[in-house]
Amino acid sequence: MQDSQLSAHQIAFQRRMLYSCCVFLPLLLLTFLTFALIRHYSFDFDLPLLWQIHQFANPVFDRAAIVMSYLGGMPVASVMLLAMLVYAHQVRSKHILFMLISMVGVANLSWLLKALVNRPRPMLWPRLVQDYGASFPSGHSVYAAAFACVFIILFWRTRWRIVVAVFALAWMLLMGLSRVYLGVHFPSDVIGGWVLGWAWVFFVYLGLK
Repeated sequence: MQDSQLSAHQIAFQRRMLYSCCVFLPLLLLTFLTFALIRHYSFDFDLPLLWQIHQFANPVFDRAAIVMSYLGGMPVASVMLLAMLVYAHQVRSKHILFMLISMVGVANLSWLLKALVNRPRPMLWPRLVQDYGASFPSGHSVYAAAFACVFIILFWRTRWRIVVAVFALAWMLLMGLSRVYLGVHFPSDVIGGWVLGWAWVFFVYLGLK
């Protein structure tokens, strides 16, 4: 009886920790960024970081960033989600609803925030890619963070969890870096996209668990 009670307490503690670290804290940061930008506050680190990263511009990095931009956009993200759902249905996975709500929900939240904040994109040098819509949050960063979290959660109880986590986080970080490198987003847009994707996916996961 004591063992079962201890196990229940441990599960409750782990759940609270997940909520705190993966939902509440990212949501707190997102709220701060959103309200600061609504009040037209500018972050001191945005422009210096943009110019520092732009100093590394070269044809090889240009091509890599353009490829990342294509792979991280809504069309590819939609195809990827569809493929995941088809596979999950074929293997009768119990995670179909989790994947669907996570990705469709985060896409809608991203566009809602874009409309709410309506932040202009940076215009510091000629762009290599054409992007539309408001700057905050970075949609590519939102999708990358959301997919990263989904894969980490799905593979966490398998022997592949470390490999998947490393690749997923690397994809998320590189996607955000590529958006700043291309000059289509401020660094704070990327941070906002990361924390939105992270917080929403874990909120859905814990809500359905």
